[in-house]
Amino acid sequence: YLEQEDILKDIEKFVVVVQELNPSQDRKKKEKYAFGDDSSKNLFKRLTGRAVSSEEFDLLQGAKLENWIKKEIEKRDGKIEPPAVKKLAAFVGADLWQMQNEVNKLVSFKVDKLITEKDIDALVNTKIESDIFGAIDALANRQKAAAFIFLHRNLALGESEIALLGMLVYQFRNLLLIKNQVEQGVPFYALGEKLKMHPFVLRKTFEQSKNFSLAGLKKIYERLAEIDLAVKSGQIEPRVALDLVVGEITS
Repeated sequence: YLEQEDILKDIEKFVVVVQELNPSQDRKKKEKYAFGDDSSKNLFKRLTGRAVSSEEFDLLQGAKLENWIKKEIEKRDGKIEPPAVKKLAAFVGADLWQMQNEVNKLVSFKVDKLITEKDIDALVNTKIESDIFGAIDALANRQKAAAFIFLHRNLALGESEIALLGMLVYQFRNLLLIKNQVEQGVPFYALGEKLKMHPFVLRKTFEQSKNFSLAGLKKIYERLAEIDLAVKSGQIEPRVALDLVVGEITS
């Protein structure tokens, strides 16, 4: 995108670029971007011809994410049982913004008490994620009205259009990753380790991927990326973008 649009031509501009890469899928891209200030291969250094700063931040997953959760709860003088840590990690995933909110809520609710699995079930917000799965099912079956109901219900509950659009982008990315692996002959039992997905998310996404072709998922994901960029650059209103996504996929 930077190479095509030449947006770095004006050297006075301050540009922050965030590129999300899947460790097992995007090795070539990782080599192309060549993270590190001293690398002669650094994409941004090559584009600008000037000094740049680039850093690589891995998403917290598995044991690292669980340890982060425990430390955050301990910082707030809270206590949590190990099974509850695993469930919280599975429910929220690597979204540390949401995780901070959930941790604060749990510690406030269980002052001087042990946070249990039942507390996670009762207090942690997983409704939106389940509705996203429902919306994907509706989109796959070309059920426009049902997809709108799933999404607009969350809007009525106070969720933002940008957040919902981001969840759709994320889920279709997962669908594409799984479908691509399956097409290459990777068995289901090997997908979890290869893609680093939680078993529940993996199973649900794997089943949903059967409703799409690989070519269809690529087309949807590319279009979602275009719409997401248009929203973030102010070319289209978020609510219009959300309606556009549903309309195009179900048409």
